[in-house]
Amino acid sequence: MRTTKLLMLVMTIAVALFILIPKLSWAADDGATIYKAKCAACHGADATGKPAAKIPSLVSDEAKKVRTMI
Repeated sequence: MRTTKLLMLVMTIAVALFILIPKLSWAADDGATIYKAKCAACHGADATGKPAAKIPSLVSDEAKKVRTMI
């Protein structure tokens, strides 16, 4: 009886992951699409920014410090 409950729990988790994982990968694609559409024009395709135009880098050490504060 206990083994059957454990097996059902494992199967439920497996089915849930099977359903959720593809949706999570689509979320990453949507983020890349949004960046290309709204951010890349100023920050660049590689997110390094344009210092001459005072557009900050999104990948610099300073930007990483700000992200860890949030």
